[in-house]
Amino acid sequence: MNIRIALISAAILMGSALSANVVHISSVEEYHKHYTSDKPMVTMYSGNHCNPCQKMKPHFKAAAEATADMTFCIVDTGKKGLGKLVKGITGIPRLVFSHKGKPVKREVGGMSRSALDTSINNFRKTIKPAPKPRTKQPTQPTPKPHGEKAPQKRKASKAKKS
Repeated sequence: MNIRIALISAAILMGSALSANVVHISSVEEYHKHYTSDKPMVTMYSGNHCNPCQKMKPHFKAAAEATADMTFCIVDTGKKGLGKLVKGITGIPRLVFSHKGKPVKREVGGMSRSALDTSINNFRKTIKPAPKPRTKQPTQPTPKPHGEKAPQKRKASKAKKS
């Protein structure tokens, strides 16, 4: 009996550890807090009635566990109070990749873990920070080959008055 309790407790703890990196959106305000942050965001719109969504959730949670530089959110389309967030969502599961309050990419339909990883990596490439501008390095005269003299400037000669 104690072994069963220990196994069940371990399973519950493992499940909660996996979902620790995924934010389950409960309000529009919570969503916007993550959406407008500087950290890139991957949002999965799903529903409890959707089989492809349920099959994809473990992949989504595993990707969140492996990707620390992004925020992963799940929006349940059937949850009350999220009307503004789910307006216009016509197909689920739907992934919306966004950064700094702007959607960058959208994908609809269930996907495997490898397909999800590919999408995340492609998203990461599109949000790379712009390269820093180069500072001008002071220019130095180029050395002349041995034996060759650099051209010398001519001095302006003054015209003689007679």
